[in-house]
Amino acid sequence: GWPRLVVSVIGHSMMGNEVIKGYSSMLLPTTEGRHVRYSSLYTPKSSSLCRRITSWIMATPPEFFEPTFVAQGTGREVTRVTSSGTVKIVVNVISK
Repeated sequence: GWPRLVVSVIGHSMMGNEVIKGYSSMLLPTTEGRHVRYSSLYTPKSSSLCRRITSWIMATPPEFFEPTFVAQGTGREVTRVTSSGTVKIVVNVISK
């Protein structure tokens, strides 16, 4: 469905690099007014123990190649993810 909002939360690692802290996707309301929505954030899990150890040492957690992947329905059923919090989104909708 649409309109859809894709959120990528970025933070800093222990090494000072920018890393993904979480992804989220939600449908935006189409009715007029002020809307407050909470959306769960999640991050992908490494596919193997070796990659998990490497990403921990390098302080570079796994991330999706394409951030809009979280808005798609195909391919997500085989993706392992971990919950990483929630994000509060406030939307003001007006019509013309």
